[in-house]
Amino acid sequence: MEDMFLTRTETELNFQATNVFYRQVRNMVFDTTNVRGTATGIHWPSSQATLIQNCVFRLSSRPGDTHAGIFMEEGSCGMMADLVFHGGKYGARFGNQQYTMRNLTFYGSDTAIDQIWNWGWTYKSLKIVGSRVGINMSSSDVGSITLLDSSFVNVTQALISGRHPGNTTGLGSLVIQNVAYTNVPTVLQAADGTPLLLGAADGTVYDTGYARASSFDSMSHASADFFLTGQHVRSQWSLPRRGARACLLPAADPEAR
Repeated sequence: MEDMFLTRTETELNFQATNVFYRQVRNMVFDTTNVRGTATGIHWPSSQATLIQNCVFRLSSRPGDTHAGIFMEEGSCGMMADLVFHGGKYGARFGNQQYTMRNLTFYGSDTAIDQIWNWGWTYKSLKIVGSRVGINMSSSDVGSITLLDSSFVNVTQALISGRHPGNTTGLGSLVIQNVAYTNVPTVLQAADGTPLLLGAADGTVYDTGYARASSFDSMSHASADFFLTGQHVRSQWSLPRRGARACLLPAADPEAR
């Protein structure tokens, strides 16, 4: 069956993803658990002023099924927040110029995040539980990832990097700050399977900072006393089932404050 979103070559979109502005998806549950074979919750090639927030993705993990909650292969910038993914071959597959994502939680996805490509990506307050791979950034088209205030629990490999020793470019750069790994044997693994940073198969490792880039490669450890949960951060509220007056004059309605 022809895919209406692709060109005849079936490798490129038939529209400019970098011109997709002002789109929002909120407060929905996407359930593909009964779909056999390949399925995607949202196909989201997007750019500025776009948002997916407060959504749940329930995906099949049956042998032979290839499910992903979100698939994004093109675009330029955007925001995602407050998303929960259950199961799937991939929780999400992301490819875009730059993006900011906060409060994404993955339960039991084989690979929680498959980073297809990017220029620069920021993840804040990720929680990945029970996955084989947390973030796969082994593609040679990944520019950089910044990972902040996050946790990995019962994950075999937290991160897989494709950056080679001696690389003098910025490709594959990784910056980590304030991340906890609980029952994670390998924190960072090379694409060929070589462990680069070991964790603890039974216990928790806290890292206040790690950087892997063209001019430095360093790491520091901290105790649980220094680990911040990010509780001082909260999502921007929305106004479901309210009119324009509540948006413009919230003080006039005590319930809208």
